[in-house]
Amino acid sequence: MADIVKAIEKEREYLSYRMKGEEPYHLVDAIKELGFESLDEYFNAKRDYEFSQIQFEVVETSPSDCISEGLRLLDNEITGAVIVECDHTFVFSGDTKPFDEEYCNTNDIPIYPLYTRGGTMVNSTGDFAFGVCVPASVVSKPQYFLRKIAALLSELMPNIAVEDNDIMLNGCKVCGTTGYTRNGMYLFIADFSFSDKSELIEKICSVSNSIKPVSYINGTSASVFKGELKKWLKIL
Repeated sequence: MADIVKAIEKEREYLSYRMKGEEPYHLVDAIKELGFESLDEYFNAKRDYEFSQIQFEVVETSPSDCISEGLRLLDNEITGAVIVECDHTFVFSGDTKPFDEEYCNTNDIPIYPLYTRGGTMVNSTGDFAFGVCVPASVVSKPQYFLRKIAALLSELMPNIAVEDNDIMLNGCKVCGTTGYTRNGMYLFIADFSFSDKSELIEKICSVSNSIKPVSYINGTSASVFKGELKKWLKIL
């Protein structure tokens, strides 16, 4: 059985030798002796182990405050999880793709800016969003979170896949994501659709010209999925 703790200690020892210009052994040989078949397998296991050791500050907040709360964690270098219950219709707006702002204003639909490149995320009551802020030395790209989320959803329903920075169900987008990096920290944000908003999305985003069709998660509830996320993050 692979021993990740001893493998991490061996890597540190190896790096200390390399700092002195020495290489008494190859790292790949050392980690194979500890049960890992390759360096890729070891580094993936190392990331999972380091992630599992993180203690999260939990912030349960509103859609209007969730971005500022996530950025607070980022700016203060705090490992944390932001949980967002969607109890009204609103829009998360990105900086690069246009949407019908006039329609939102006319219909009293709040717009909460993401301050990132990307498109618009339309939410309504019953949807769910969350953010995770971690050291960039542990995770610095969205793919890690996307794979974990897809694995969790796949335990609850079939036909889940990752496509680019989105989660797909039966070939339709059901989760959009964005991210922020600064101060040596990475903040990942995911927005899950649990309600049919196809007509509303068409009016706000004109998705008829979109490359990806949109849908919603109907194989489980937001509360069940949130529970699985909390188990994974150990924040129950």
